[in-house]
Amino acid sequence: MRSGHDATAARSRDEDSLRLASGTFADVLEERFSEWRPTSAERDVAIMVIRGFWISEIAALRKTSEGSAKVQANAIIRKVGVSGRSQPMSVLIDELLTGQIGERP
Repeated sequence: MRSGHDATAARSRDEDSLRLASGTFADVLEERFSEWRPTSAERDVAIMVIRGFWISEIAALRKTSEGSAKVQANAIIRKVGVSGRSQPMSVLIDELLTGQIGERP
């Protein structure tokens, strides 16, 4: 069993790792946005898609129609070069896990 000090130190290391991963993810996402060149609306929608929001939720949050949100989501999917809504996130995660950022096949 861990002592209180050991548990606190482990939690602190975990929090540091999470902050580092979050920063790295944000850096990778910015690099991809530079490559994909989304419009401002597409960028907003892309972030929401990556976060797992449904088209209806995206439309409600952006105060737009579901049709507009779907068109913007599909534009991002085309720019990324994948075939489905979950795949932009997969591209980013693969780059982070393999350490091959920007080296997609």
